[in-house]
Amino acid sequence: MKESENIELKASWRDEYLKTIAAFANTQGGTLVLGISDDAQILGVRKPEKLMEDIPNKISNYLRIIAGVLLKEKDGKPIIEIVVSKNQQPVSYHGRFYVRSGSTTQEVTGSALQQLILKASNITWDEVTMPMISWDDFDSSTINRFVKQAIQNNHIPRDVDPNDYQKLFENLKLIRNKEFTRAAVLLFAKEPTMFFSAAGCKIGRFRGNDPTDLISDNLIEENLFSAPDKIIELLHTKYLPSQYTYKGLQRKQRFAIPEKALREAMLNAIIHRDYSGFASTMIRVYDKKLSVWNEGSLMDPLNVEMLKEEHPSLLRNRLIANIFYYAGYIEAWGRGTLSIIKQLSQEGLPEPGFSSKDGGFEIVFHYEPVNEPVNEPVNEPVNKRQSDIISFIRNNKHLSINELAEKCNAGRETIKRDLKKLKELNLIKRVGSDKSGYWQLIK
Repeated sequence: MKESENIELKASWRDEYLKTIAAFANTQGGTLVLGISDDAQILGVRKPEKLMEDIPNKISNYLRIIAGVLLKEKDGKPIIEIVVSKNQQPVSYHGRFYVRSGSTTQEVTGSALQQLILKASNITWDEVTMPMISWDDFDSSTINRFVKQAIQNNHIPRDVDPNDYQKLFENLKLIRNKEFTRAAVLLFAKEPTMFFSAAGCKIGRFRGNDPTDLISDNLIEENLFSAPDKIIELLHTKYLPSQYTYKGLQRKQRFAIPEKALREAMLNAIIHRDYSGFASTMIRVYDKKLSVWNEGSLMDPLNVEMLKEEHPSLLRNRLIANIFYYAGYIEAWGRGTLSIIKQLSQEGLPEPGFSSKDGGFEIVFHYEPVNEPVNEPVNEPVNKRQSDIISFIRNNKHLSINELAEKCNAGRETIKRDLKKLKELNLIKRVGSDKSGYWQLIK
């Protein structure tokens, strides 16, 4: 016999062990054994008959539950087993709540206590309703986009009236008891951060690998249904390196992190986040890695190693997850982390790092930095430098001759000759004046 999540060994009885009994009742149940030391030495208990009378009374008076108290004998010595079942309602001891974590008893406070109470009521945090919210607080364009995607994915009937928001929200359980739920506000409100100040996402670019050397940052405060697209777009246009290859005039772009894997990480952070906390989702971009952190640790009994194999889908925010499922963004099988690992493997990238960190969950992507476009050999009469010019113009049609010369590491006259040749080949043209005009690629 050894201590575990559902077994606790004690040499003798103390009233403070009532908190261990409460913890068992708040978790998955368990057994408190008296008369055996924590190193499994059989000591026996003194005055077992008196304990058999006192302990049930104390459990009933202090915890308001009933536990099985059994007198047994081991190696000729009396021991007492206190068998506790999981209770449907949270159990407190002197006004405090406890749970089992591994072989330890821990006090539950803050958002974890809220989750414990909600779980006992069989509702998730996002199902709680919010008074004083009206339809004026919602963004109709986001709702319409959701309806369109959900119909396309055959997750809501095609004959649903997209203009009957009231019936739609009631069927999706976004309205309960004639009030909007927290999920409805987070997903579709015009300004969700007015109601949940930390509902946004912060993105920061840091120099090298130094988390204190911030180069630039952005704060995204979109509603949750719009946030993934906004985040991915900003990462690709501003923060993440990408590699371009050109074969003739055909351009191919390869992102440092596969978009599907990155999007899956964003959705995981949004769906599984603990919104009762105070920290925004944090995306940190370094020279060779990107991390995504969201508040809220893994749901029991999940651990980091389980994420690398088939595992159950456990939801902290049931309604939020349902909406992304209906829209076709996620599956309902708990395969998000496996999909990320697969996508990275297919691109020859290392496996991501998963960790519980600072009261939340973090995933880290590793990649190699890309500084310059890569050009495959192209057919004459366009040489490599002229292909580079086409690449630079494609990304910025307002580049001047001096700017092109600097980018190509060539002289101004050389660039002028290249531009003239490209125009003669009918590959580019100048629109407007030399000063205020711009370059245009000709297909």
